[in-house]
Amino acid sequence: MMATVLTVGVMVPLAVSASASAAADVSPPTLISSSVSKKTFDFADGPATFTVTVKVSDPSGVETPVVTASSLSTTQGAGFGSMRLVAGTTFNGTWQSTISIPTNAATGQWEILLYPLDDMLGNSSFFTTLTTIDVLAPKPPDTSAPRLVSSAITRTSFNLSQGPANFTITATISDPSGVETPTVVASSTSTTQSAGFGSMQLISGTTKNGTWQRTISIPTTAAPGGWEVRLYPLEDTLGNRASFVTLATISLTNRPVLTAGTPSISGSVTVGQPVTAQTGSWRAGTQFSYRWFADGVLLSGYSTKTITPTGATVGKRLTVLVTGSLSGYESASKSSAPSSAVMKGTLTASTPVISGTAKVGLLLTATAGRWTTGTTLTYQWSADGKPISGATKAAFVPGGSYAGQRISVQVTGILNGYATRAAASSPTMAVAKGTLVSPVPTINGTPKAGVSLTSRTGTWTSGTVLSYQWLANGKAIAGANKTWFTPTATQRGQKVTLQVTGKLTGYTSVSRVSAATAAVAR
Repeated sequence: MMATVLTVGVMVPLAVSASASAAADVSPPTLISSSVSKKTFDFADGPATFTVTVKVSDPSGVETPVVTASSLSTTQGAGFGSMRLVAGTTFNGTWQSTISIPTNAATGQWEILLYPLDDMLGNSSFFTTLTTIDVLAPKPPDTSAPRLVSSAITRTSFNLSQGPANFTITATISDPSGVETPTVVASSTSTTQSAGFGSMQLISGTTKNGTWQRTISIPTTAAPGGWEVRLYPLEDTLGNRASFVTLATISLTNRPVLTAGTPSISGSVTVGQPVTAQTGSWRAGTQFSYRWFADGVLLSGYSTKTITPTGATVGKRLTVLVTGSLSGYESASKSSAPSSAVMKGTLTASTPVISGTAKVGLLLTATAGRWTTGTTLTYQWSADGKPISGATKAAFVPGGSYAGQRISVQVTGILNGYATRAAASSPTMAVAKGTLVSPVPTINGTPKAGVSLTSRTGTWTSGTVLSYQWLANGKAIAGANKTWFTPTATQRGQKVTLQVTGKLTGYTSVSRVSAATAAVAR
């Protein structure tokens, strides 16, 4: 119905607006997010205490949420109870609850469970597992001695004639209870002398897992020979103790150092050519050993005074390290100056020789002769100086097209580190025409007028073109030039023969005549 407003002499209708009623709330509350303040616990540190936080919204308002913690391996539970609103409203708010699992509870995984959420209208959700936490049993007591993880020494060989033997010992040690400061000492294995006894210093990590160091100096008056560097029994803060450990053995000498000569390299620095180490001036009686290098990289297996460079050293500079040894002296080593760059070698090559008869259809063979060991050889045959396509093996059979031409072969040698080299043979005589394989034909059939005779030619050289001529008493029969022939009355009383002629490029043509038949019967 429309209301009306009375004005001066005018009736005006008044519109009334009404909003549609909001849709009814029939959904349970929405869990927007959840979190747990900590997920891993060790009962050795006390109860497992943590805070559960959830954010929940609902247009009608949320009833207070309830959470609990339940062991997944037992029936135990803990912390059941209502959460408290810490931010927002019941329509859209954040709720929290702090749960504590006592130290006598079951260890393992525990489930954090949110009970079904209800709103003010009674709309209810389902149980929700928010997360799981891990509860660990207390660690067993520490009854083991500290563990030496690794150790190192900066140097193990000294000549006391050049000064004290100074070196640094490093040890990495671990223990769950913490290590007492370690102690080391260096002791002669042949006398009662010792040096360097004292505590190590922690340089990184902690006493539970750390790296310790100590620098030891053995004086020049010490006994030469072997010295052991020993680590005193390691002990932790609980009194667990290990045993003595030998960390390293060092060697001490006090002999004078041999004065080294200046080595040099002689010879042509070329692949395949020997080069020799010249030792220079050393004390008489010195014995030498040698190590060769190419561009500073050790050449494995080259340890003699004289070596022969290989293809792998082309373009590289050689040096030789000469080490001299003499009784009563410390050995000394000295390297030569670098050589010039190693050049490619020159292959040893022979002039190839062709064996066989230069005739169409007959085999020619190339003998390469003597080449540098290891050379890979390739072949190229030519006719009158022009390379023959595909003729690249050590043997070649001239075809008919090469009749009258002179055949030669070029052998090319390839070897790593050597310049490629080619050598050509002398040409053969002009290739003679070949000789056709030409069997004598035979005639099949009965020599009788009106009865056909047929030919059998046998097997000729492959590719040969054959032609036929039948004869009567030795005279050619006009028009009788097929593989078969039928005698007529004209040939009665005459004997028939067949002449087969073969032709093939590069070969001498050949004719063969069959044996005569009996006289042609009526």
